Amino acid sequence: MTTGPYTRIRHPLYFGEIVHIFGIAILSGTPMGFYLFIGAVLLQIVRAKIEERKFMRTLAEYEDYRKSTGFLWPKLVRV
Repeated sequence: MTTGPYTRIRHPLYFGEIVHIFGIAILSGTPMGFYLFIGAVLLQIVRAKIEERKFMRTLAEYEDYRKSTGFLWPKLVRV
């Protein structure tokens, strides 16, 4: 799928989850909230990397898609 948000970012759902968790961390106003945010971001990165390895093995065109989109942050300028 390369339409909608997928035209700029490969993992829009994970990006949304990171933004959501960031909001919760801010609302908590505690260092623990910040630490949980960092842990959640690291887990999302691992999750996305696992997913990308699967796509690389099964979809020949995925490499070109990777070059034109952002990983967990939208790529504003397309190549």
